[in-house]
Amino acid sequence: MDKSSPATGINWCCPVCGLILHRDDKVWLCANAHSFDIARQGYVNLLLAQQKKSRQPGDDQQAVEARRKFLQQGHYQPLIENISDLLQAWLPAASDDGKYRLLDCGCGEGWYIQALQETLPADKLENVEFAGLDISRPAILNAAKSVKNATFAIASAFSIPLPAQSLDCVLQVFAPASDEEIHRILKTDGLLIRVTPAQNHLLQLREQLYPDLHQRDIEQPDKNCFEKIREQRSTFGIVLQSSEAINSLLRMTPHFWKANTSRREELLAKESLQVSADMLVSVYRKLESVPVNPWQRRATQHA
Repeated sequence: MDKSSPATGINWCCPVCGLILHRDDKVWLCANAHSFDIARQGYVNLLLAQQKKSRQPGDDQQAVEARRKFLQQGHYQPLIENISDLLQAWLPAASDDGKYRLLDCGCGEGWYIQALQETLPADKLENVEFAGLDISRPAILNAAKSVKNATFAIASAFSIPLPAQSLDCVLQVFAPASDEEIHRILKTDGLLIRVTPAQNHLLQLREQLYPDLHQRDIEQPDKNCFEKIREQRSTFGIVLQSSEAINSLLRMTPHFWKANTSRREELLAKESLQVSADMLVSVYRKLESVPVNPWQRRATQHA
């Protein structure tokens, strides 16, 4: 018997043909008989072999574990409160069935979904359905184990396996993704909440690692896809009181791989470090002027 996910009413799409997937016991099935097993932890792998650029794409287990440790210490709590406040302002504008469907695109180990579930008021939370995707298997495995009342998939953020115009909101925190794909899956007037590093983000850490710092380029989504309707800067201090905590922060950033080995080791020898968090939290509304490519149009017609 076909049924939707027990956690949410969000249904994935078949990454092979684009048709809607329906859950049948322990598999997701489409009308063309493509099937995808549901792992024991509850997630589904919708990443096709040709979408991989390496054998194990995305964050490895060490990076996932480092980010989990760092975030569970509450260092980014001010950020999640900012996101929660922004989200609550739009929650009443839900779907016809009363549900507000949100995707964390590049969700990692699921901390932001879990934190929103803990932060949103109960009367708001009951109307929100959560989904998360990430290209990293260790990240999604951790998310599925840790987060309740959400559905997770291993998938590419540049070929998102969700129906066109099926979501009310996409959350994108420090994660690369296709603006066109996010535009496609959002409903009319759907929202993109995007968190990007501002000029002074982790400045003290970067000063330790690089002899010369360059001005950051602030990334903006495609102006043909979205219009910015609000932006606020989230700035706060973080005190790391052990070399292990410093290592957790460093490992969850690209600086762990980019920095000179000797400078990295020098930083990790420290027992404490105070750094500045400096992030832009931007809200964008979907514009309707972007043409749909033929594959997307076909997937929409069969949805």
